[in-house]
Amino acid sequence: MGLYVLLMRDHSEGLKAMKSTGPAAVKAVSEALERWEAKVIMGYRLLGEWDQCYIIEAPDNFKAYRATLAQEMSTTMDTEILPAVDLPLFQRLMSQSATTAGPHAWQISWCARALSLDSGNLPRVVAIQGSRCTQRIREELQAEFCEQVNILDSIGPTGKIILAITARDATKGAALNAACAHMGFTPAQVVAFGDAENDVDMFRLAGASVAMDQADAATREAASFVSKANTDGGVAHAIWRLLEREEL
Repeated sequence: MGLYVLLMRDHSEGLKAMKSTGPAAVKAVSEALERWEAKVIMGYRLLGEWDQCYIIEAPDNFKAYRATLAQEMSTTMDTEILPAVDLPLFQRLMSQSATTAGPHAWQISWCARALSLDSGNLPRVVAIQGSRCTQRIREELQAEFCEQVNILDSIGPTGKIILAITARDATKGAALNAACAHMGFTPAQVVAFGDAENDVDMFRLAGASVAMDQADAATREAASFVSKANTDGGVAHAIWRLLEREEL
């Protein structure tokens, strides 16, 4: 069984239900998740962008996502599902006192508790957003731990920079090799698309690589072709060029 972090943002009706029924609303969420084979281990109320956080247990990624989607389709909330994490490095960061340059305790206390769960089933990945927080991680931890973990910039769905911390072998290049081996072809037959530092390892292996126009200079330089921004049809533009010219 895998462990996952389920984040929920209540719609107006969901907020009314939570305020009026309190614990009963939380119990209803637990019961709804269990109908889709996901069990709640612990739950928290949050301040900030998300209203609720649950650590859930599910047989696999598909069933965890299915349970999350079922909650979202109830029309009372938006949801996001993430793997739970277990990195001593990240625990060390989360245990630091809150300062003006770092995260506040109420923002990360649920995450810090999630880190203490049994590490046997947990993927090693952390995603952190916030320029002051990510700058502090790079300054204080990257030099010391660069041989044990990857600390790389990624770009989230809103276009904001997210600092991703993964196990040393957990790269997009490794994922590309695994996917190719599973499907019976080589990385040289693949066109890779990306827009951030964590895509460069994949670019080095792929037969061709396309950086979106919003990518940083190093990512653009590593690519064999720079397309338009992803908000301007960058992927479609590169595919059209490839079909038209049979090259990038």
